[in-house]
Amino acid sequence: MGRFKHVNDVERNEDGTLVYTGGHYRIAGDAVERKRTLISFTAGTVMLAVLIILSGCIDADNATKSFTVIIPLIGEVCCLFAICWQAVKVIAGKGKVRAYALEPMTEKIGVASKMLVIVSLTGMVFSVIYLIRHGAGGHLLAAVAYPLLKVLIASTAVGYEKFFMTIRWVKA
Repeated sequence: MGRFKHVNDVERNEDGTLVYTGGHYRIAGDAVERKRTLISFTAGTVMLAVLIILSGCIDADNATKSFTVIIPLIGEVCCLFAICWQAVKVIAGKGKVRAYALEPMTEKIGVASKMLVIVSLTGMVFSVIYLIRHGAGGHLLAAVAYPLLKVLIASTAVGYEKFFMTIRWVKA
């Protein structure tokens, strides 16, 4: 039965609507602490998204036409989607998640964050190689900003994962 064991936690009410009756976890602490944690978690998610979007907008001498630069960017967007997909579950529930979803969510955010670090640093290395081979084409600011954004994305992903892993959850 494995991953569908939570199906027993769903019942039909008198209207015929399916209702989840299983357990929930919520962020530990009083209301203010939970809200602060949720705001920090949301801000971290938004910051990752903004950094990745910004790095996609920088084009030092048409570097985004190079597969070695664009493929890591596509990887970053995929990792961001995976992180956001899990984050929405926490944010939409206002810090409350279903019991069966917490463990897989934690694992998925951890994996996606680690993959984001890998593809971001790969993108940085490839962009530096591209710039060495082809030059900045008069776009020195963009040529410097792009690798720095990649390092910032990687460090933010590490911090995001560490922050999520330190969130204390209690049964609601």
